Amino acid sequence: VVHSTIAAECLSLTDCNGDANYIRSMLEEVLFQDPRKQKISIRIFTDSIQLRRALNSNHLVTEKLLRVTIAEMKQVISNEKERTSVHWVKSSNMVSDCLTKVQASTSTLCEMLENGFVDLQQLAEDEEEKLGMSSI
Repeated sequence: VVHSTIAAECLSLTDCNGDANYIRSMLEEVLFQDPRKQKISIRIFTDSIQLRRALNSNHLVTEKLLRVTIAEMKQVISNEKERTSVHWVKSSNMVSDCLTKVQASTSTLCEMLENGFVDLQQLAEDEEEKLGMSSI
């Protein structure tokens, strides 16, 4: 149970990071002869600007339990060996929004299905630059 939107977003972020780390370790084991020497990067995209700002700030969030989770994610992001980053994109650019929201556009999902990928990294960098956010 969570008590705020940012707490729900943060819980999703930590779940996503855990799943991504599991998939990364499986892929590294298959792809590399010595997986300890090479790391696949993890890029997590969120449409929660409040969460993204909390991860990029020294200010504490109001919920005390959430502070620990945010601190853990900050530690993961700042550890260069982990090669994990979190980026903010507009809700309209989130691939899965059309699966959960009636009025969300399907264009990003259709683009991904047609091309086999969608460049969220570039979208995120452009949006973060407009808002004056530094990379994390």
